[in-house]
Amino acid sequence: MSAPVRLATAADAATLRALIEAFRDHMGEADPTGATLDASLARVLADPHAAFPIAFGAGGEPLGYAQLRFRYSLWITGIEAHVDDFFVAAPARRRGVGRALLRASIACARERGARLLALTTNERNEGALALYRAAGFRAEKDRWGGGRQLWLELPLEEVL
Repeated sequence: MSAPVRLATAADAATLRALIEAFRDHMGEADPTGATLDASLARVLADPHAAFPIAFGAGGEPLGYAQLRFRYSLWITGIEAHVDDFFVAAPARRRGVGRALLRASIACARERGARLLALTTNERNEGALALYRAAGFRAEKDRWGGGRQLWLELPLEEVL
């Protein structure tokens, strides 16, 4: 399947909203919705340290998106890119759309001068892991005898 990918602009807000809602629903989440989603999306679309590659089908229908964030890292002495979201609509999965979206995300990171592109996914998400590993991503680090990198979270609203 051919899936052209381009970076979103503010004019793509409605398209991104529909894709984000589909991702949210896929994840079984209730939020964000409505005005909160619109306000957040407008803010991130205006952020020069963010980018949204969107994949489209032959008929122009949106098939998936990624949300990229960029920041300077003193540990790599340069720009680090992070994939915050990566979603392909169910009917487009296993048809090369994710691969095209990931290639475009890597290209976007390189164009912005990033020295590293990182992402997180669940260790049981076998399809995503296969896609990311095929592109060269890895969780293991030589420094700790091949130990895996882990993403840990602390929801601050739950901490006293």
